[in-house]
Amino acid sequence: MRTAFAGPVPRAAWFLSAAALTLILSTAAGANNGTIGLYTDASGSTCSFSGNDPGVVTAYVVVRPGPDGFMAVRFSVPIPSCFGGSLLEDQAIPGYATWGESQTGITVATGVCEPTPVHILTISYMRTGSTSSCCAYPVVPELGFSVIEAIGCASQEIELTGSTSHFNSDASCQCSAFAPPDVPSQPDPLDGRDGVRIYTALKWSGNDYDGDLADFDVYLGTTPTPPLVAAHVTQATLQPASALDELTHYYWYVVARDAAGHETTGLTWEFTTRLANSPPDPPQLDVPGDGTLVSGISVPLTWTARDFDHDPLQYDVYIGTTMPLAPLATNLRMPAATAPYQYPGHGSYMWQVIVRDSYGHETAGDIWTFDTPAFDHPQEPWAPDPADLQQGVSDYSALTWNDGFANGSLTTYDLYLNDELLATNLTAPTHKFPAGLGYQTANYWYVVAHNQGETRVGNTWRFSRMGLPRDTPFNPQPSYVGVVTAPPTLTWSVVSPHAGVQYDVRFGTGLTPDVVARVSQPSFVPDAQPGTLYYWRVESVVAGTRTLGPWWIFVYAGLTDGNGTVPVLFTKFNATQAPDGINVSWKLASDEAMESYTLFRGVQGAAQRAAISQGPVAESAGSYLDHDAAPGARYEYQLLVRASSGDEFQSPLATAQRAGLELSLGCNHPNPFNPQTIIPYAVPPSESPVRVRLAVYDAAGRLVRVLVDENQAGGSREAVWNGVDSAGR
Repeated sequence: MRTAFAGPVPRAAWFLSAAALTLILSTAAGANNGTIGLYTDASGSTCSFSGNDPGVVTAYVVVRPGPDGFMAVRFSVPIPSCFGGSLLEDQAIPGYATWGESQTGITVATGVCEPTPVHILTISYMRTGSTSSCCAYPVVPELGFSVIEAIGCASQEIELTGSTSHFNSDASCQCSAFAPPDVPSQPDPLDGRDGVRIYTALKWSGNDYDGDLADFDVYLGTTPTPPLVAAHVTQATLQPASALDELTHYYWYVVARDAAGHETTGLTWEFTTRLANSPPDPPQLDVPGDGTLVSGISVPLTWTARDFDHDPLQYDVYIGTTMPLAPLATNLRMPAATAPYQYPGHGSYMWQVIVRDSYGHETAGDIWTFDTPAFDHPQEPWAPDPADLQQGVSDYSALTWNDGFANGSLTTYDLYLNDELLATNLTAPTHKFPAGLGYQTANYWYVVAHNQGETRVGNTWRFSRMGLPRDTPFNPQPSYVGVVTAPPTLTWSVVSPHAGVQYDVRFGTGLTPDVVARVSQPSFVPDAQPGTLYYWRVESVVAGTRTLGPWWIFVYAGLTDGNGTVPVLFTKFNATQAPDGINVSWKLASDEAMESYTLFRGVQGAAQRAAISQGPVAESAGSYLDHDAAPGARYEYQLLVRASSGDEFQSPLATAQRAGLELSLGCNHPNPFNPQTIIPYAVPPSESPVRVRLAVYDAAGRLVRVLVDENQAGGSREAVWNGVDSAGR
């Protein structure tokens, strides 16, 4: 099938365009301005078609234009007698106009200027397998014409050279288009670019289809017809002999030359230079955000900086609460620094970065701020590393934690490991990992924080060391923190056990249960009661040498309802003091669907408890922060869980006391505000009400408005201010 495809434009319109183009091309003549040929792919990488198997073969017509480019071409590609096969179809390229057929004469109009190699037509053949070796297949003029005619990008008549492809080819008949070099392209600096460095090197891309590209001539100057500055340059780059003039407009172009002496002149490109060197741009803030509240044991400061000249940069960082700022770090090569959290005094801090290039040019950034919180007490240590219950801790770790700081003064820490004081009066929340801990042994640690006579004791955290030495028990069944329903049998594996190894089994409900049996096989049946959380541990014994395994935990749920389901078990139920209340947390275990919960609270020793929270059970773990707990009071908490069967299960009691109130004034919120803000404050308890006066003053110390002036009993309170002074303004 032979077709002339016209794309999305109506066929009649293409007829008119092609007919007009035929009249224009009828007198085409001129010098060699590029080649046209059949290629094995649309990029025109080779025109040697190997193989001769019967079937469909596809060829791509590619034009490799000269310096004038092209917008239309007329040619033909008749099948030679050496080719065993027939034409299937001509396939036009979408957006291009075509007229005629490839066998006798076809015209292709691109509609735009094409200055670089481009695929203009696809031809499909049905090959029979009878093509002669090295069958030459040229692209020739249209039937009745003597040259391959084209229209250049300047609408002038030009001539293209037809290259000869070879089908059923081998190494002895590689095709050659005898083509001049391609038009030099990809200029660097880019055409029309401003702000080019005066020491810049000129770069471009050159190519020759025949692979015989030889060298280049480079023209450069300040007029549209620049003079020759370098001849026979063998690389596609040139460093001018001297620096370019500053703030000057330049013109340049390149002439490519091949080994046969064919030359191709490139387009004229332009650029404008700038000053010899520019100072860096002002630094841009990354973190922390300007004016934000930060927390942690240190404040990471990061920013970004840019230099137009791409010079290496260095940074000086200044910080403080008053001007002038004090140096924090100098001559940094990376845009990052760290400010200690224990900076003298809490509040608002200012910091600034000065960036400097290798020429000594400096640019100062804006002054940014961040705020650090002040606490009335040391906070309970949290966020341990290693994390609680973490296994496989390396020898090179450190024990670290997090904490708040009080009133701008330094908090100190006492660190306890396995119930022994490991370090005291630490000024940073970290300590080097202690030596001598056994492999895969369970370790317990906690931190006591001290600040201005106040003390907070953190939770107890557990971890085990990395590595499994020989004879170490591992791979427990029941699994770590597992739930079993049938009477349990304890089993474990041992790393490369020695002959005659025996095992001491520790089993019980406490954190440090006693040895209950010595066995010669890695298996033991304990006396376990349903509904109980058990701790167990195995120690290998060989000729007096002991290898202790880690702690393992499981819940023996038992079977209680005839359906094989496990009742709801409380694997954790704790109440702990929090900065703004009492935090109650729990973990549940059950094979039966849990439907809802109710949390009860009562004063310790009281007969009645009231419900303070309830809702559906969505996960096996939950928590509730009791903001309403009275300061200084001690409470008992209990959780009631309802299963989908209607059964109800009660947790054990958990007791906690909220810290007593001290006279304090909290931060107003929101801030900034419109139309009003809330100011929280606390009055300590006393035998009788005390006089409380809360007033707002301006920056000059003048009274703006009195919000509270009365006798009040102890407790947490709030005052609301709408920004109006005592005169209603």
